[in-house]
Amino acid sequence: MKSPLHGPKVLLLGKAGTGKTYCIQTLVEAGIVPYIIGTESLAHLSQLGKIPAEKLHWKFIQPPEDMSSILQGVAKEVGNAVSFKILKNIRVDNKAVYTQFHEGVWGSLRDFVCDRDNQSYGNVYEWGTDRAIVIDSLTGVSRYARLNAHGAKPSPNQEEWGVAMTHILGVIQFLTTLRCHVVVIGHISQHIDMLGSLVRGVLVPGQKLAPEIGLNFTDIIHVVRRRKDFFFDTLDDSVETKAGHIPFDDKLIPSFVPLIEEWKARGGIIESSSDE
Repeated sequence: MKSPLHGPKVLLLGKAGTGKTYCIQTLVEAGIVPYIIGTESLAHLSQLGKIPAEKLHWKFIQPPEDMSSILQGVAKEVGNAVSFKILKNIRVDNKAVYTQFHEGVWGSLRDFVCDRDNQSYGNVYEWGTDRAIVIDSLTGVSRYARLNAHGAKPSPNQEEWGVAMTHILGVIQFLTTLRCHVVVIGHISQHIDMLGSLVRGVLVPGQKLAPEIGLNFTDIIHVVRRRKDFFFDTLDDSVETKAGHIPFDDKLIPSFVPLIEEWKARGGIIESSSDE
């Protein structure tokens, strides 16, 4: 049966070590199969050991195999620059090396080929609500978007920053239109605004981009660790949160089960990706 509702679109925000990746296994408990596009490290997947092998799929976006020669060349150019003006004009003809954004991120969204079983699971746009695409993490996607825009250039110009931000926003806008469930894992950044207040939000290039990232997500959840305990927090005023399918509370169980149950109570159905 076709679900009348698309799956929730969730942005998980938190510091390193707060259990953002670990809680992905609760999607399986809720009846959803996660498909992870990983940009951080394969070691992250060791946190998901409780997921049965047939219900865990991942695609790790490999960084360039050997960046040492590129970075050595850039460092040499920087060391020889006698002024900031010269530094800004350094040409770095290495963008072709950085295929991770268009081939890795977009390529996996258009045809998800699992590293575990080497099977193709097709275009995420065609998936049903029995699946979730998980981006771990937005920080890594942003890094690859920058490399796609300006390579290893040490001092990118404003236009190149703009291209990178457009890349990132395009991925988010695509993800939040999908029928399947979506979880994007992001890290927290903080800065002082013009009024002297501490502002915390998602870590992306450029302060102007951050407010746009969360607009189309149904839920924005702050993941926190307080001593030995872990929680979902939607009540923290210092972080932009959105409680579309869970209550406003600062001590929610770090699980997707209540969120999916609320979605189902509103009419959502866990359908098969092969359903017409």
